[in-house]
Amino acid sequence: MSQRYQFSPRDAELLWAATRLLQKVASSGKVRTAQLVTIAKLQRVLSSLPRVTDRVTASITAFSPPFYFGRVAFMHWWTFAADEGMLKLSSGGLYNRPDTGEEKLTAMTWCANSFRPSSLNNYFSASALMGPNWGSYREGVESIDFATEGYSIEILDEDNPLPDDEDFEAPKAAWTITSVSDAEEKLATFVDLE
Repeated sequence: MSQRYQFSPRDAELLWAATRLLQKVASSGKVRTAQLVTIAKLQRVLSSLPRVTDRVTASITAFSPPFYFGRVAFMHWWTFAADEGMLKLSSGGLYNRPDTGEEKLTAMTWCANSFRPSSLNNYFSASALMGPNWGSYREGVESIDFATEGYSIEILDEDNPLPDDEDFEAPKAAWTITSVSDAEEKLATFVDLE
């Protein structure tokens, strides 16, 4: 019998938000083909629930654009990760004060594995005092708007070395057009091979 996660009723909303995060990242227009492979792997992990998928180690994080309150800059983040059968969700923020530098705040962490019930650590009430515009994981994911300038994505995948390889260029296909009639030869002159 395959291993299964032990979810509680509150986990449904969090798993829905993780699925929504993957959908938003996939349709953002900000990811390359190799990154879509990683998104598909994580989507398969979610679609297989409650069965454990233990051979995937990958994560996706979405970052909000920075926003400012006086001289203090804030940025929110939302992560979904699978790590050899363990599922993790987290959210939080970064704030940067000119006098103290950058600090990371965690608003929430959630973890599920097959050998114990899922666990949720919600630091939202404390985080609300430390940063503006805090919301639940679901509210945060719903607020992501990749059409707004400044949002960014980080995709990590141990089995896919290409997701963040900025220097990778797919080989260009070699095209050969052989015309067989005058009409086709004329049409071929309009084809841009570059």
